[in-house]
Amino acid sequence: MSITGSVSDGVRKAAILLMSLDEDDAASLLAKLPRSYVETVSIAIAQLDTISGRDQ
Repeated sequence: MSITGSVSDGVRKAAILLMSLDEDDAASLLAKLPRSYVETVSIAIAQLDTISGRDQ
């Protein structure tokens, strides 16, 4: 799983979901994912500027 240019819709949705969770819940979920997925979604979180009301 890699990001080239823009973030895929699925990765963006995962990033938004993780950002909306309580910190402990997000950490628990991330701990269950493969390292490459964690890296990818972490990059997506860093690239998010704003989240529209529709995406929330």
